[in-house]
Amino acid sequence: MLEEAERRDHRKLGAELDLFSFPAEIGSGLPVFHPKGGIIRRVMEDYSRQRHEEAGYLTPRT
Repeated sequence: MLEEAERRDHRKLGAELDLFSFPAEIGSGLPVFHPKGGIIRRVMEDYSRQRHEEAGYLTPRT
């Protein structure tokens, strides 16, 4: 199980797929999204926002 968890580590996969990084200058807990990762993040946020609105939740608009 530990080997499987290590293989699926999001920090490792994010770097391998060029989605995001965790620069030491910023801090290990703050991801910096690369262009491809930013697209994925936006699609996921849009989907989440759509589902919440369909369920009657109000989301703030910026």
